[in-house]
Amino acid sequence: MQAESDIVISPFERRVRWVLETAYRWVIAAIISSLWFDFLFSSIWMHGYIWSLNQKYEVDMSDRSAGHIVDHQRNLLPMNDRLVYCCLFVVAVWLTMIAAGFRSSFNIWQHFKLSASLGTIAGLIRCLQMKQRIYPAIHEGFYVYLMVFVIGIILTARIASVKDSDEKTAKKE
Repeated sequence: MQAESDIVISPFERRVRWVLETAYRWVIAAIISSLWFDFLFSSIWMHGYIWSLNQKYEVDMSDRSAGHIVDHQRNLLPMNDRLVYCCLFVVAVWLTMIAAGFRSSFNIWQHFKLSASLGTIAGLIRCLQMKQRIYPAIHEGFYVYLMVFVIGIILTARIASVKDSDEKTAKKE
């Protein structure tokens, strides 16, 4: 059996591998986004419950149970809509990274600064929308920061292979 480095990959197979890898990354990013959305905004969890109580609703939710609030949230935003929202969020992160000029020469700290800046801006915008309610602003700002950071890492991370490190060593010499 031939070693992996000895196998010649055709341009078509290289393209198919790239498409499959990209699709896999997008699916994983959408799933992670959906899971974090459910975790951070579901009133089953304490931070989601407090976040829910700080929202402007047409009815007072402070005397309602967590189950009632979850049902109310699911009626407002069904599962299909949440999945579409999470996929659009992945597309938005991808476009933001392209607009910011994110390339392989960027490091993790530059990506962290970009995501922290976007989270801060989103939190400030939410604060203005909610008329100075601080908890939803912090909560949603953190959500935007976390999602931009995690999705960006999922979409751009590359695992260095032995062949890549050997090529870099050869170039230095």
